[in-house]
Amino acid sequence: MAKKYDIAGTWEPQFVNDLVQVLISVLESRDSYTQGHIKRVAEISLAIGSRLKLSQIELRDLYAAAILYDIAKGVGTDKQTLNKQLPLDQREATIIREHPYKAGLLVVGVDSLSHLMPSILYHHEQWDGNGYPARLREESIPLYARIISVADAFDAMTSARSFRPGMSREEAVAELIQQKERQFDPDIVDILIDCLEENRHEWKDFSFYF
Repeated sequence: MAKKYDIAGTWEPQFVNDLVQVLISVLESRDSYTQGHIKRVAEISLAIGSRLKLSQIELRDLYAAAILYDIAKGVGTDKQTLNKQLPLDQREATIIREHPYKAGLLVVGVDSLSHLMPSILYHHEQWDGNGYPARLREESIPLYARIISVADAFDAMTSARSFRPGMSREEAVAELIQQKERQFDPDIVDILIDCLEENRHEWKDFSFYF
């Protein structure tokens, strides 16, 4: 017999998306300099994924990974470290570098999300093998992690932080080009540049896809 409070059929995509956006806003409220960052990274990632002709299910998973990849940084890092204007000391840098593990642990036991764990865990790997936590290189890095890495770096560079002003789009693109085949997948960088040519002003609100 069905439960009287069985509401599964009422979870429309727009409702779920709005709920996710509210939760993200709560997480980002701990760091005034990164408000909107996760939403923009998700949107940029989806723009790249669509140019790669990912399927709807693949875009959904990329979106979910882009929403969750930095979740442990907001939850497990004190506000002073997040907003510190001076360079991080060794302890603080270690705490920051632990956030991919912590985020991965949040999803690994969830049946519908556990397949996203590699994309979340490895988003700080680098194309040349000098990233962390596993020093993966080139295409051994999961595709979604490579996409999120480029999207994250671009938005971080163009956003003002507590310790520096934001770059212009042109400056950020120049840095991405310089880091092709070092930090970033060169094909993903080229695709992002194509996306920027198409979106010269602002990205669509990421709920456009729902």
